[in-house]
Amino acid sequence: MRVALYTRVSTDDQVCGASLTVQRDRLMELAEREGWDSQVSSDDGVSGAIAPWDRPAFAEALKWGLDAVAVQEFDRLIRAELHWFALRSDHPDLHVISLDGVDTRRGEDTAMVDGFRALVTADEKRRIRTRTMRGRIQRVS
Repeated sequence: MRVALYTRVSTDDQVCGASLTVQRDRLMELAEREGWDSQVSSDDGVSGAIAPWDRPAFAEALKWGLDAVAVQEFDRLIRAELHWFALRSDHPDLHVISLDGVDTRRGEDTAMVDGFRALVTADEKRRIRTRTMRGRIQRVS
């Protein structure tokens, strides 16, 4: 199976830190265990609010003729529920595998759960934005 091992961080601090390395190492261990033909694809300093297909490294990976994309955590790939449903609609044969539980290879039995996960992830993104804005306003006051 041909798999993109996708890593993403949204801030320059994370790019310089260990986050990308940790993601990559964990995904490479999984790929070796599973015997996948894999390649790492990293979007460094790219917001998860941007649709995956509009992120440079992910867009390039889509051209590889992938069977799947693997991520450490689902929110590394999807932060908006509409992006999840569009990705599944536009690339129905592309499996998504995350170390935190999403695995579309299991078929229709998990489609509702995976969709629910996208909704929860999007809700968390909205909560983060609210907390960030509240903190900025408090600093200015």
